[in-house]
Amino acid sequence: MPFEVIKNFRVLGQQAFGDIAYEVMEKAFQVHNKLGRLFDEDAYQHELADVFGSRAMIEVPIVMKHADFSKTYFIDLLVDQGAIFELKTVSHLSDEHRAQLISYLMMTGGRHGKLINFRPERVEHEFVNTTLTHTDRIIFDVDDSAWNNSVEQAPEIRRRVEAFLRDWGTGLDLQLYVDALTHFLGGEECVVREIEVVSDGRCISHKRISCAGAEACSKITALTDKLESFESHALRFLQYTNLNHFLWINVTLRTVTLKALSK
Repeated sequence: MPFEVIKNFRVLGQQAFGDIAYEVMEKAFQVHNKLGRLFDEDAYQHELADVFGSRAMIEVPIVMKHADFSKTYFIDLLVDQGAIFELKTVSHLSDEHRAQLISYLMMTGGRHGKLINFRPERVEHEFVNTTLTHTDRIIFDVDDSAWNNSVEQAPEIRRRVEAFLRDWGTGLDLQLYVDALTHFLGGEECVVREIEVVSDGRCISHKRISCAGAEACSKITALTDKLESFESHALRFLQYTNLNHFLWINVTLRTVTLKALSK
């Protein structure tokens, strides 16, 4: 399997998860009333886990693997071996927090999770669900009509990206894909470098980028709209660097688009 989680992880149905979530929220309100709202996440995490005793686990690892690459994520709170809760201490829950939990659900095969935010005056909480299975996410089209295999490392980038996406599936944490590609191209010491930003013949800044050989950079995105705008800015980016090519990989649930943009 492309992931490892606790041995006896349970995929819960909506009713089973809802029953556990009701219990957890009752205790979460009590913890919030007891501690107040000004502590960091770990205080609420430990206090809530202590209430549930052996039913609860914290910092539960999810290990994503492909070939010789691995990356570990940690579930804040797992109750009854299958109910995933992500705890926050932020002003308000955001799409980024929802995406994180959805990613954890898809990594484990889970369907239902819950976000709990202890920072507001009243506990903010939200169910997060997904119906996508691993099988759903490894079936996607590859559009390489604007790719250029003559650019240094372009064939290897295409091969590696498609391989780990066919293994893990689309829709996961974007940084997972970025880290994996960096690893397979030789690691940060080989891939990441600082380049000059030059305007009117003078260096106005420096930028750390992921390089693909001497003349190209690579970028993985997960954009569902404003693609033309991003392409325009990528071409503009090239004009102010000494790079000649921008290797762009855009990953959505159903389509992986590879484009080689050039000066």
